[in-house]
Amino acid sequence: MTDKSYLTFNSDGNFKIMIITDIQDSLHLSPYTAQLITRALDQEKPDLVVLGGDNICGFAPSLSINPEYVKQSMAAFLSPIKDRSIPFCVVFGNHDTTRVMSKTEQMEYFRSYDNCYAQLGTIGDRVGNYHLLLKDSQEQQFIFNLWFLDSGEYADGKISHGYASATSDQIDWYEETSKELRETQDSAPIPAFLFQHIPIPEIYQVLSLVSKDTPGAIQGHRTYKNQYYVINPECVTAGTMEEAPCPPDKNSGQFESWKNQGDIVAAFFGHDHLNDFDSVYEGIRLVYTPGAGFYSYGKRGGHGVRIIELNENNLPDFTTRMVYFQDLSDQRIPWYLERLGSQILSAGAGILLLFLCIVILICRTVTRHFLATRKK
Repeated sequence: MTDKSYLTFNSDGNFKIMIITDIQDSLHLSPYTAQLITRALDQEKPDLVVLGGDNICGFAPSLSINPEYVKQSMAAFLSPIKDRSIPFCVVFGNHDTTRVMSKTEQMEYFRSYDNCYAQLGTIGDRVGNYHLLLKDSQEQQFIFNLWFLDSGEYADGKISHGYASATSDQIDWYEETSKELRETQDSAPIPAFLFQHIPIPEIYQVLSLVSKDTPGAIQGHRTYKNQYYVINPECVTAGTMEEAPCPPDKNSGQFESWKNQGDIVAAFFGHDHLNDFDSVYEGIRLVYTPGAGFYSYGKRGGHGVRIIELNENNLPDFTTRMVYFQDLSDQRIPWYLERLGSQILSAGAGILLLFLCIVILICRTVTRHFLATRKK
């Protein structure tokens, strides 16, 4: 039986991770999303796939009827990963919960796959808090670590309160586990990545505050809504920002905890589908991966996956880059689908259909009234 507590660097000393986030599809996986995932896997041949949250669209009507439909949705994007026997891990986002299948049940379904390395990792109502160690190519010692956290959904369970932040219990678990790992390494922290869906408030520290009329200025989100921002070139090393970062209003101290433990080299987020920038703040890389799914809104020309490459002889340094749909296919995507997503188009079509039904009902009522009046 495979030991799923760790993975190993390849014989050439390299290890490649692919992040696929915000698939956020309903019952039927978009053929564009399927093509992106399949072609990216075949081109890059990653050693590990990380599903970065909002893996399904939990509020989609089709996923609110029967848990088997939820499994069908998950199976669609897992199929190419399973077929290639690539290990995968998963974190949850704010749209993964469904009325008929909890995150715990979803994680159990993920874990039913032989190539799944995720753990249940329940802390309070947060599911999927765990870590995965990487051994050197000779399998002599652990030289790198990967943290996975459930960043939650909404503060106090209410959308009006903004997005959730890491809980004190999650931070305590991270700190305690980090200290335990350090004790196995002669008190030296094991360098690590952290993967979670929702970004931390410090993401705004890599942006520059500007006036509203500054070219490219983007209005901040919630707490930052009265201010405008552009990326700070002194902090952002690659990528673009095309929507306001949407972290929690509350700062739970997660970043300070990372600094105190001294092991986090970089943290990787999804959530904001249009952002793909790579930045550094106080020595820790804060990196976005844009949405891969075409069911929801996306980055024009920029639906894609993120690649991270490690070499055991050059840790904790790493390289990272984006692979976009347009890099993998010559197929032209209608602009309205690419930017808005079929989710929004479907909602718009539903609203239009409802409007037409109301109009027809009114017309029938008026006609009946007119005919009844004429008979009199």
